[in-house]
Amino acid sequence: YDFRFKKTEIVPDRDRPVAAVIGLGLLGSSLAQSIDRSKYQVAVWNRNPAASAWIMEKQAADKVYDDPQQAVADADIAILCLPMPVTREFIQQYHNLLKPGAVMTDIASVKGEVMKCAEMFENFNFVGSHPMAGTEKSGQKKRTAQCAQRPVSGCPLYSLV
Repeated sequence: YDFRFKKTEIVPDRDRPVAAVIGLGLLGSSLAQSIDRSKYQVAVWNRNPAASAWIMEKQAADKVYDDPQQAVADADIAILCLPMPVTREFIQQYHNLLKPGAVMTDIASVKGEVMKCAEMFENFNFVGSHPMAGTEKSGQKKRTAQCAQRPVSGCPLYSLV
């Protein structure tokens, strides 16, 4: 997926695949801000609605979901920006909601447990990823597009290879 770090012309939603960012801490909100919105509709979900509202206020997303089920169901790519134990639980609970051809990925720093969890499910397009990003700061108010401007290491499941 393409990322760009400057303002671009937004095209109609029907012409752009949905990149759903699940979790809006430092990395999730930085990622939402950095996705090229001329190519992707950026949709977000966070358990704290105030965080989602703040992202919309900063014009870093096109759409906010009230529930994670709909965010996953609509996504062409669902990017999990959640703490490790929550990432595993999220995969277990929502993996079957992905539409055909959609991909789920995560940004957890440890891949072993996430990959073991993802491998439990058939016909599940999952690519574990680890962005070489972040700072010593935390929280969405510290987000920057440059925070997500780093290389990403990917770990696809064998079924995707």
